[in-house]
Amino acid sequence: MLAIFASAAILVYFVLPGILFRLFFSFFIPLRTFDRSRSLEISYTFVICLIPLIVGFLITKGACWVRPWPIHRMFLTALVNENAMKLLGDRFWTVAQCSLTHQWHMIACYYVLLVLGSLVLGALARNYGSLAQNRFWSGLADKILLPNVSEWHVLLTDFSLSRKDRKAGVRIVADILTSDDMLYTGFVGTYALDREGHLTGIQLTQARRFDRESYLEAKKKGPKPSSADFWRDIPGHNMFLLARCISNLNIRRSKEVDILREAVQELLASQAGVAN
Repeated sequence: MLAIFASAAILVYFVLPGILFRLFFSFFIPLRTFDRSRSLEISYTFVICLIPLIVGFLITKGACWVRPWPIHRMFLTALVNENAMKLLGDRFWTVAQCSLTHQWHMIACYYVLLVLGSLVLGALARNYGSLAQNRFWSGLADKILLPNVSEWHVLLTDFSLSRKDRKAGVRIVADILTSDDMLYTGFVGTYALDREGHLTGIQLTQARRFDRESYLEAKKKGPKPSSADFWRDIPGHNMFLLARCISNLNIRRSKEVDILREAVQELLASQAGVAN
């Protein structure tokens, strides 16, 4: 009976809360996929759930008509020791009812606090870029948050951008060199991961390809040409590149208006060439 009770306690107090925390926190930011052992997973969950568990116990300690700690200790002792159970006699069921009633109230409060905490932490983590200027938050996030967040989410999304940058139109740009020596650039639309958290592909919007052959030919014929003149727009709104085809990946920030300005300048330059 004790083994069954211990397994149920681990499931209710540590395993399910860890799943709930990951589920609701991932509404804001995807957590990194770890290949942890069962003991490490329980230890990680214990650290996350310790505060809501303590607060839940303090809030619900009045749910039992006597102090809960002695009742829980008496109940567990009776489960372990048959002599203690015989000594209690019929009072064992009263003790069990009081202990389980308090635990029921505590678990309900514990889960509510855990979900609310995961939502609050997720919202704070979502605004990491705006809060990064705060030294306390930045240090706390760098030590606790970032090691548990998917590294691809940090690199390929606006996670690190402040709200001011987002309003200004700053977006994440990827310069991708493929295994066949083709260079592409564009705004990162989305990305795909496998079950282990490894990158499987990147979607680019407003993608362009660098015409390397024409650039080398122009370089041989005369003075060094401007590389900006050899970017070619790729038809279609979205372009998806498989990770296995990527040889080199460079991530940078750029404003969408900068891309539009370059397009306008290219258009005006082409029109000027036609007029001449």
